[in-house]
Amino acid sequence: MSADHTQNLHSQFNITFRDTLLSKRLFYITGKGGVGRSSFALALTKYFLSRGEDAQFCSFEEPAKKVISSQFLFSREQAHQDYIAQKLSSKTISSWISSSSFFRSITGVVPGLDYLATTGYIMNYLNDNPGSKIILDAPASGHSLSALSASDNFFNVFKKGSMARDLKKMKSFYQEQSLCLVLSLPSPFALSETQEFIKQYEKISSAPHYTVLNQSLNFLAGQELPESLQRKVKYEKEHAPKIQASLSLPYLSSPQSEIPDHLANYLGENL
Repeated sequence: MSADHTQNLHSQFNITFRDTLLSKRLFYITGKGGVGRSSFALALTKYFLSRGEDAQFCSFEEPAKKVISSQFLFSREQAHQDYIAQKLSSKTISSWISSSSFFRSITGVVPGLDYLATTGYIMNYLNDNPGSKIILDAPASGHSLSALSASDNFFNVFKKGSMARDLKKMKSFYQEQSLCLVLSLPSPFALSETQEFIKQYEKISSAPHYTVLNQSLNFLAGQELPESLQRKVKYEKEHAPKIQASLSLPYLSSPQSEIPDHLANYLGENL
């Protein structure tokens, strides 16, 4: 890779973005389905681990157990159980509730309840472990908006009491300690959905957010490419600036299981 090209890669990283990334403790990774959220969330976890930081990965779908050590992975089911146990002061009752089919049914049909229980656990965990970071492989953008609105929606129901106090703490914690990273691909649907998500996100949260362009074809610019790829490079050059990405990740044709490691190495070299 030429020195000029390396300099151009470094110029894609916004200093404010880097400083914010390193200062936050909860990373909410979202974006349209299929844009590479899980791979990027894993890569970010591995990047922090390579810096000697205590970082843990959490996924709402948990596809990553075979890719990253279970030492750095906790399940949302365990998060639910621990959070309920803390509220009820009983691990036995909590285990019974969280494992019941009724509880699973409720979390499946009440928008945001699953997310709130996970957020409550994350908040308590990070408060008890000041040096830790958690990277959350969150739902796709549409479901994420519902999840992120949950604290306000539930607060309007409870208004007072222990639950209301927790909801206020969760919202405050999220806005102070979190960073929302919105992943996109350089494709029409992904770019459009990213723009719409950001517009709605800014209505419900004042927490910082940045966009990340994944599988960027600009890294192939200047190479001899098939006509179909040339058209895609041209499209990206014309339309990707609309999302004002703070970070561009290179196009990778590696097997899916290898992509997190490649991206983690890329972050380590360029951030």
